[in-house]
Amino acid sequence: MLAFIATLSASFASADVKKSKEIVYVDGDDFSDERHRLDVYAPANVNNADVLIFVHGGEWDTGNKNIYGRIGINFAKRNVVFVAINYRLAPDFNYEDMGFDVARAVKWVADNIESYGGNASRIFLCGHSAG
Repeated sequence: MLAFIATLSASFASADVKKSKEIVYVDGDDFSDERHRLDVYAPANVNNADVLIFVHGGEWDTGNKNIYGRIGINFAKRNVVFVAINYRLAPDFNYEDMGFDVARAVKWVADNIESYGGNASRIFLCGHSAG
């Protein structure tokens, strides 16, 4: 049983995962310091890896990218560059604003992910609940 627990713990170790956090993906008049940021979890020393962008849920009015670090590490350990994004939330913003934020995050990833070992032609988008 201890060997099993040790194996599980090792699978969440992040020594071979490069984490780049709080990256700004928007500039402009509508910039939100908290909401227009993303985190990248990349396998160490990787090139041309598939990229998975994750959009958090939260009923459009809550949620945050920061709680998905373990998922990011898990994907990176499987040679996938994982990107978790924040976007503006209701009631201060509407669905159009949220969709626009997600689109801008995807564009940033397409334009910049090769610097993190990702393949800009193999970007996948997923999320849960509102995401």
